[in-house]
Amino acid sequence: MNELKVVTFNFDNNPEGHKLSESCIKFGYDLEVIGQGAGFKNFRQAKLDLLLTELDKIKSKYVMFTDGLDSWFLRPDIFKVYKDFQRNVVVSGNRDNYPATDLYEDYPTAKTSFRYICSSQFIGRTDQVIKTLSIIRDNYEGNTDQEGWNYCYAKGLIKVAIDHECRLFLNMTNVLPEELTKDLRLTETKKKPCSIHFGGPKGADQNAVNMQLVWRRSGI
Repeated sequence: MNELKVVTFNFDNNPEGHKLSESCIKFGYDLEVIGQGAGFKNFRQAKLDLLLTELDKIKSKYVMFTDGLDSWFLRPDIFKVYKDFQRNVVVSGNRDNYPATDLYEDYPTAKTSFRYICSSQFIGRTDQVIKTLSIIRDNYEGNTDQEGWNYCYAKGLIKVAIDHECRLFLNMTNVLPEELTKDLRLTETKKKPCSIHFGGPKGADQNAVNMQLVWRRSGI
């Protein structure tokens, strides 16, 4: 059994999920797709309640969650990079305070523009990921999991590391493709992310165009 299990949702059996699965095949990640055909009412139900139910079934010591339709791996060594953090749970950074909220005023500063949490990708010891999600579920009453993550982090209720340098995860919200070098190094931090996420592109909007551009450049 692999030490790290990668978990994702694909509620609609959308073929766009092939980006993630193809990158897992190329780089040797053990991917498990959950929730197929289940549907969901809101992100709380999907990414807190359902995810906690499914994580209880995971046998591997470590788990990574990633959104499925708009993300994929860029490199084979995410578990090694994660271990370098020496933290139980590491979550993706985000340039935006999304969703805009009045639940908190004070938020820890960061040395990069990726100050806030993006809940699209996170990795950690399975028991500690379950503990973190349980705390968010029990202390946040809204329906947007990302707001719950940021609220509980700002209030000091969860002890997680944000990947401010994008060594593990790169969330492309408000990041231009030109900010990536030819070898997919982020110019701001000079780091090569191990995986990438595009924040729900649909149809022919600019985010979707950017996703296809970077997908071609990544050579999966």
